[in-house]
This record gives sequence, structure tokens and C-alpha cells, in this order.
Amino acid sequence: MFKQVMTAAMGLMLLGAAHSATAAVEVNTQDPYIMMETVANQTFNRFKSDKPKIDADRNYLKVIVEEELMPHVDYRYAGLKAMGRYVKDASAEQRQAFVDAFRAYLITTYADALGSYTDQTIEFAPAKQQDDAKDVRVYVKIVDPGRPDINVEFRLRKQKDDSWKAYDLKAEGVSILRSKTDEFDGLIRQHGLDQFIQMLNEKAAESVQIKQEQGA
Repeated sequence: MFKQVMTAAMGLMLLGAAHSATAAVEVNTQDPYIMMETVANQTFNRFKSDKPKIDADRNYLKVIVEEELMPHVDYRYAGLKAMGRYVKDASAEQRQAFVDAFRAYLITTYADALGSYTDQTIEFAPAKQQDDAKDVRVYVKIVDPGRPDINVEFRLRKQKDDSWKAYDLKAEGVSILRSKTDEFDGLIRQHGLDQFIQMLNEKAAESVQIKQEQGA
């Protein structure tokens, strides 16, 4: 159930808020709240407009994720965090290989989540004053008729150029980054870092899986 909730939270957030059919607009990366809403809307519009391509090849969802979402994800920061205790002793080459594999893994994970979207909606909480904040939380609620609402919290970091990027998601108080760090820790301990990087790359190379609603 936890995995289902987290996947739904990722996919539904990425697919968006207003369901408008407006043309793509420049993303205001200087405001984390506006950025999240804009990226969500544009991803949803892309999902709709490119549906024939998705129907012909489900892996086209990876293209949408690559082009619409990944520019706004701080995958390097998240990837190094996900290495946990192993980052300290890893070589520079191993750290870069891990980050690259983690990025590819995120693309496939997000693409899988997009393919699970049906007709849910997103409600964004009002923006808060940022002041000199370097890390903010954007709160949203996923509304799915006939099911309990899902409360989601996105964590974003301010970059050196004053833009904002997302690095973590919490669904009902549970952090994806924290859960992945714990999961990866055991697998790296069991297989070694280099072998685990290969495993991540193999997972990332898998075709997009379209999950059918189970009604639970």
C-alpha cells in the first residue's frame, strides 16, 4: 500500500493542477510555488497533446519526464543523499556514476507513475512568504473521488543561481528520499556499490509499466 500511495503521489502531482489546455509558458524558477504549479500544468498538457505517441509507445513517457520534469529536479543532491553512508568512501567516479544511474532511475520511476494517472485532481495550498529561505515545502492535496485524500509535501532547495528545484516528496508524512536511502543501504551492503549502480541502470532501462487500478 505504501508503494502504491507514493507512486500515485508522484504521478498525480506531476500531472497536475488545473487541467488547463494552455500553451507552454516559461517556467518561473525563482518562485518555488509558481514553479511547481506551472510544471504540473505543462506536464499534464504535454500528456494530453502527446497521447497518440504514448499509446503507440509507452516509453515515450520517459521523453516527457526528461523534457518537462527533470530540469526542475535536483537529482544530484537527491542522488548523493540516497547513497547515504557510502558517499563518504566512494570515489569521484563512483559518485558520478551513481548520480547518473539515479537520474535515469528517477525518469523511469516517474514515467511509470505518469502511466497510472486517471482522473484525479490536485489542490495546492496557498503560497507562503519565502524571505531568505533556502529550503521550502510546497503542500498539495490529491483528491480522488471515492477515496481518502492524499496529503503530499514537496521539498525544494534554492540553487546557486536563485532558482528552485525539487529534491524530495513526502506522502502522508513518509519521505521518498528517506525510504529510498534505507532501501539502497541494504542493497549496497549486500551487492557492493559498483554492482548496485549496475542494478540501478538495469532498472532504469526497463520499459514503462502501465499499472491498472486495483480499486484498493
